[in-house]
Amino acid sequence: MNLERTTGAFFGARDENSIFNSLLHEIRGAELVRMNFVPDTMVSVGASDAGYYNWIAATLGRPKKHIGLEAYRAEPQDLPAEAQWIANTAGNMENVADCCADLVFAGQTIEHLWGDELVNFLLEAHRVLKPGGMIVLDSPNRLITSKIKWNHPEHTLELTPNEMRNALVLAGFTVKSTAGHWLVDYKDRELALTDVDVSTLAQRIILANDRPNGSFSWWIIGEKQSDSPVPKTLKSFLSNVYKTAWPERLTRMCQTAATTKMINEEKWATSSKDWSGPLVFGPNIPIAPGKWRLGLDVASWQGKNSPGIFDVYSNETQSIISSVELPPNGTSADVMVELETNETLFGIEIRLFLNGHLPLTAKLTPRVEALSHNACESLLIKKSL
Repeated sequence: MNLERTTGAFFGARDENSIFNSLLHEIRGAELVRMNFVPDTMVSVGASDAGYYNWIAATLGRPKKHIGLEAYRAEPQDLPAEAQWIANTAGNMENVADCCADLVFAGQTIEHLWGDELVNFLLEAHRVLKPGGMIVLDSPNRLITSKIKWNHPEHTLELTPNEMRNALVLAGFTVKSTAGHWLVDYKDRELALTDVDVSTLAQRIILANDRPNGSFSWWIIGEKQSDSPVPKTLKSFLSNVYKTAWPERLTRMCQTAATTKMINEEKWATSSKDWSGPLVFGPNIPIAPGKWRLGLDVASWQGKNSPGIFDVYSNETQSIISSVELPPNGTSADVMVELETNETLFGIEIRLFLNGHLPLTAKLTPRVEALSHNACESLLIKKSL
């Protein structure tokens, strides 16, 4: 990309990713302006700092009361007068009264939630909204993120526009509108995500509006209905979404420094004799609080010495969480570790390093099994095949 032909100077950024992120932020702000609606009381999920409240005031307008839920950051000292800070998660609004809010906004948030957290958030949003109150959500679109192998180490799973619309209906909302942000898939062409070129800038913004399935992210507005939510059906629906899509999520950033081959339509990494290095590393995902088993499917091997080391690594802390030395003779059962965490871990990688003693072949789809899952106990992903 020719940076001189971008809006980089306007956004104050000079590299592709920061220009793209700034552009997406501006598009989202324009959506808030377009709503032409200033709520008396607003609830935000992921209200990280004073800058967020000021962004809302500058785009949507300044509500009389702005309740912000934030679970991971300390309360800032410079919040505006209308702000009420609540240190809690999206799925727990116990400190917010019934039918008190005109608007609930979760901007670029739901992709950070585990399945049951999303269920609880939608049910809580329905509870705290006044009749006819609005819910506004935006998030990356899995139809695109999976296609272009885009990855964020703090994302559990991105939903498609249709999945989110269905979930809203089951949570007691009517979907009023759906828009796309930043066109990527258009007329059998895949446009580069971060190529913010002025010659196509307007087209990619305008054409995305009514093409949410082909856009990087979607923006959905729902209205609270008098009908009660259907919690069991909602939970079952989202459980199926997470279980079905999770295996692809694991393969998105799982890589090898060796060669690859297809076995039964699945990609495997394979090393030659005397080859040393990282046979498998990835997928750079979050792990929720609880007990987990992480491993790889590896063809059985026999030798005189250990062929290498298998470990679980955190990119966030840049440290090894757990590791095991492979035995001279082994199977997939030996390429596995169990770990327990009381907090969410981000940027987790599963790594298999070979020392050159033996060639190995491993599937480029990690096995991630929840043995117990404090954050989403009701939606255990028992196996990632």
